[in-house]
Amino acid sequence: MSLRRKIINASRTAHPSRDIISSEGNEIEGKKIVLCITGSISAYKAIELARLLMRHGADVYSVMSPGVASKLLNPEIMKWATGNDVITELTGDLEHIFLADNNASDLILIYPCTGNTIGKIANGIDDTPVTSVISVALGSKIPILIAPAMHKSMYDNEFIKQNMRRLKDQGIEILDPLISEGKAKLIPPEQVLKFILSKFNKYTKTRSSLLTGKNVLVTIGSTIEYIDPIRVITNLSSGKMGNAIAEEAKKLGTNVTIIYGHVPCGFLQSQDFNVIKVSTTNEMYNAIVSELSSKKYNIVILAAAVTDFAVGEKQFREKIDTRSRKAC
Repeated sequence: MSLRRKIINASRTAHPSRDIISSEGNEIEGKKIVLCITGSISAYKAIELARLLMRHGADVYSVMSPGVASKLLNPEIMKWATGNDVITELTGDLEHIFLADNNASDLILIYPCTGNTIGKIANGIDDTPVTSVISVALGSKIPILIAPAMHKSMYDNEFIKQNMRRLKDQGIEILDPLISEGKAKLIPPEQVLKFILSKFNKYTKTRSSLLTGKNVLVTIGSTIEYIDPIRVITNLSSGKMGNAIAEEAKKLGTNVTIIYGHVPCGFLQSQDFNVIKVSTTNEMYNAIVSELSSKKYNIVILAAAVTDFAVGEKQFREKIDTRSRKAC
């Protein structure tokens, strides 16, 4: 089965490990990050980094060099950690193209990155799944981030320093290792997460400048129509689309007002919205008209699923006695 088909199937039946996505924040929600792992003994730290990235919203795909996959870190561990299949070799499915072609991913990260891999990338050598992914990413201009790890004497090797300068000249960002105990130790996962969040936040701020301060009105959820004081006509709208629109609008610096009908309890995650609660379709209509009449909105998005049917002229002011069936 091709990687593309596996991913489509995974989206239909999500891996249980993916339940943690956005559990601690949504700063990088929807971002596709390729986590490349090379043959350093610190490769085990990639497990924690993958989980941290996921907890802040990212979808993580792992690529492992043959050495690390066969000797240091079982690919099944990374499949468990990310909920996605792990690439340890390239096949006719062209995994390196799928992951690193134009706009295929948002970030390529090598963590840890050995001196050997640094040298290969700097000199255009493409003979592992990791170097193939980087080769494609350099051509497609996907951002690349490298976290070196090796002995300090190797890190001080002038050839390796020259190679790292060549990588920087190509726009690759390098997270300096921690020098301790005679080693250039891999930067901790928490620091990598902090750097990545700041990187995407900087991009988001640039995007949001055009919308900063604008007023946005979004309608969310379903409405109800009463048959009697107990029974209603409604639909099963979840409100997820409207909520996602409102959350993204807030990230872009807008002032968001939400008019919402029925949504799951605790569904509205942000506390920064001006919210107006309604029940019936008529109440939602009146709330929209009132808002548009009293306040200037730059954008209005009507994402609510209003009820299509309502009870006609006959009104049931008391609960219908279904035992008699007279109401029918």
